[in-house]
Amino acid sequence: MAVQFNFPSTAWATETITGPWLATLFSIADTQYLTFRLRGDPAFASSDFHNLYLYAYDANNNFGRWGVETPANADWEIVNLPVKNIEQPWNSPGLPDLSQIMQFAFYQYGSQAAIAPYTATILIDDLMLRDTPLTEFSPPSAPRELIDDFEGYAAAGALTNFYNYQNSPATTLTTASLETPAPRAARR
Repeated sequence: MAVQFNFPSTAWATETITGPWLATLFSIADTQYLTFRLRGDPAFASSDFHNLYLYAYDANNNFGRWGVETPANADWEIVNLPVKNIEQPWNSPGLPDLSQIMQFAFYQYGSQAAIAPYTATILIDDLMLRDTPLTEFSPPSAPRELIDDFEGYAAAGALTNFYNYQNSPATTLTTASLETPAPRAARR
């Protein structure tokens, strides 16, 4: 999934990409990892705060998040988020029940201060739940469940329609498209 952000000159410029409600409750153990591949953008080098957060929502509207700094380059990176490191955001009524996850979302911050407007594109691929951290090499690992590979959509329009985009402030524009996926090694 490629997402282009157009960050305005405002404090705490943030974009939200909310995934669909999962068809069945998703259970995560605190010993597992949420992993994905992430390619940043050199445009983030001008930003004072460019973190990407993965949010998980439970059936009772509680939510938590894991965060990582978005790379300020165009290299692909593997992100391994230990489930046990979940944080409760200031506006969450409580941490989610990890046995009742209903939805995931990505929050991309563009800045903390009101800096000059800029455009940046990130690519996210292969959001998955694993028992071990993902590496580029092939260590033995238990099978994992792929949540979304972002490549199974017929066209960019299908991807755009399947996910919900919330811009903050409203003058910000988020667009998603199908673009060349992360480099492929053997799927583990």
